[in-house]
Amino acid sequence: MSYLLSGNRIGLSISMFLGSLALAGCGPTVWVEEVRTLELSSAHIERLVASSHNGDIKVYAVEQADAPIQVEARIKAGGRSETDARSCLSALKLDSSISGGDQNLCPKFEPLHPAHWQLQVTLHVQMPKTLQLQAASHNGDVFVSGIAGNLHIESHNGNLTVRDGVGELQAASHNGRIEVTTRAAQVRLESHNGEIFAHLRNGGSVGGAISSHNGGIVLDLAAEISASLNCSTQNGSIEINRTAKIISRKSTQLQAQLGNGGAELKVESLNGSITVH
Repeated sequence: MSYLLSGNRIGLSISMFLGSLALAGCGPTVWVEEVRTLELSSAHIERLVASSHNGDIKVYAVEQADAPIQVEARIKAGGRSETDARSCLSALKLDSSISGGDQNLCPKFEPLHPAHWQLQVTLHVQMPKTLQLQAASHNGDVFVSGIAGNLHIESHNGNLTVRDGVGELQAASHNGRIEVTTRAAQVRLESHNGEIFAHLRNGGSVGGAISSHNGGIVLDLAAEISASLNCSTQNGSIEINRTAKIISRKSTQLQAQLGNGGAELKVESLNGSITVH
């Protein structure tokens, strides 16, 4: 089947799976699955804004600057019977509206629906690497690979992973680990409950803030990096095992000049150790 929506071609390929699941309480007992595919024009688009309430978001870069944005939405809907589960599935719409230079991608549920209905939506996206990306999942991981534009990613309950990033990076996880590999000159990473592994590959000036409320932080820095490093922890140790000019050092604080110094790179862990390579 194919549909026409807002000038974008939407191909719908359905793979139905029906299964019974014995759940306590009044939740769904029958689930159906569906895969929806969208092809969205990237012309005049500056940023993709993607979100999922329950499900992972995975974004991969393509080299061609004018390539369309390809989306595969894997949907799992639950109800108390096959008919009920299919009604739940039908109540889900994929918002692919455009706001200014933003291409939105957001699963939306009908506001009035039975309380026992449940939906899981995992988004797999391929997009031009030069576009910016904002992605948020309330319950799920966010994975991004090869995007050169600015990144702003968030998960309330899930891990965040960035590979081969280039543009300014912001990442926040309320319950989950953060692991990034990036050449960004500005980095802001925050985890409330989870470790942070930051592989910063920019050989020039790098600044920003990296913080974990409950979890250790490991920095793997480019040999040629320049930054004014400011590390602190309330409950943990600080270890640096790379060439640096130590300005000040205490048991829970460290100030050092990396390369030519410059922008401040602030690293803080309230309950966890900090290691700098």
